[in-house]
Amino acid sequence: HLSLRRQRQMCIRDRFYTRTPEYVRGAEGVIAEATYESPAPEDETWDRPDAKPEWFYIVRFNQSELWDSYTGPAIDTLQTEIPERWLEAAR
Repeated sequence: HLSLRRQRQMCIRDRFYTRTPEYVRGAEGVIAEATYESPAPEDETWDRPDAKPEWFYIVRFNQSELWDSYTGPAIDTLQTEIPERWLEAAR
């Protein structure tokens, strides 16, 4: 079981992962919600016998953090689901 405070700052690791949108890699976001626990899709795809369940999170990003030329309101956000292995604490 994972115990995280709501709104904890997180940073996406800058690694190749096809399911995590490229535009959020390396960006800082906020965990909005822990959604469910399941083996990661890449472990299921390769039928790894040692695959362990991990938590998936809805992570919220400020649009102006993602897009250099974003001109919308400063409060605009984007949310996406990301498995725990691709998150690390923001510095």
